[in-house]
Amino acid sequence: MDLPNKQRCVVKQFSPPEDIPPEALEQAKRSFEREAIVLHQLGHEHPQIPRLLAYPQEKGQFFLVQELIEGDDLRSEIQQAERLTEKKVTN
Repeated sequence: MDLPNKQRCVVKQFSPPEDIPPEALEQAKRSFEREAIVLHQLGHEHPQIPRLLAYPQEKGQFFLVQELIEGDDLRSEIQQAERLTEKKVTN
């Protein structure tokens, strides 16, 4: 997904089951909002954590929009190397 300024981003979607009880949906909503707040703080404090750009909710679905970090995912990194050094893990 691209933003108007052409910054590339990632959208993560959480879709609770349609038959979820109202109280469970409220709990999920509160948990989602807490996670968004923590991600926002961490993204500004740590350069290796993607910044949170938005966290919209629409029609019972929750979204996290984060900046895109280019590179391999952790699974690919682990499969490429027999053993990761401490330096590689912390960089």
